[in-house]
Amino acid sequence: MAARARVRRGGFTLVELMLAMMVSGMILSAVAGLAWALGTYNGQGEAVAELAIQGRFASTLLARDLRAARVAAVTDGGALVLWMGDTYANDLLDIEEIVVYRYQALPQQVERCSFVGGYGVTYINPDGIWNVAIAADAGILDWAGSVLGYTMSKQVVCNHVAGLSFYPKRAYPQTASLEYVLRLSRAEDIVRGTGQTVDLNFYGTGTLRAPLVNDDFCSQLQ
Repeated sequence: MAARARVRRGGFTLVELMLAMMVSGMILSAVAGLAWALGTYNGQGEAVAELAIQGRFASTLLARDLRAARVAAVTDGGALVLWMGDTYANDLLDIEEIVVYRYQALPQQVERCSFVGGYGVTYINPDGIWNVAIAADAGILDWAGSVLGYTMSKQVVCNHVAGLSFYPKRAYPQTASLEYVLRLSRAEDIVRGTGQTVDLNFYGTGTLRAPLVNDDFCSQLQ
């Protein structure tokens, strides 16, 4: 009897199929992990870039105003009140000569407040400027314009702010320079579900270029 040659049927055995499924699953898992990591990295990179732009703008504006100011007062509530000089040469503190930097926790913003009108509201001395600082802390400057004849302009200089702190080198009214810390924070939401937060801090030092050295201001500089 002639031996019949066996014909091998095409196909995979169960073991081969299980191995192929395992290898495919490992490859897909690795690809998904890489895609998630790249997406998270890109999301964090965009968050850091946005915070860096915000922080640089705020720091530049703050440094400019500090250099131009004649008197700086850090309020009990943490705001910064700057007197920019006797613009009208009337030996009085006009509200237009004041700039206030303050942190608003609810919208997480830093505001730069400036004013128009309200001439000659107080005297140029430590008590007069400190009264303005107290009014800024108490929120009086926001609604007293109609009484004192001025309007307030609020410029948002930074968003995503977790905190803003000023550290005077000397106590008011001898303050001629100070350090500040601007803490920024933003949820990285480019990849949904990651829930990661990106934090970025800006540190700076500001010095009044020509601080007021009379009327008991900055007496150590005389």
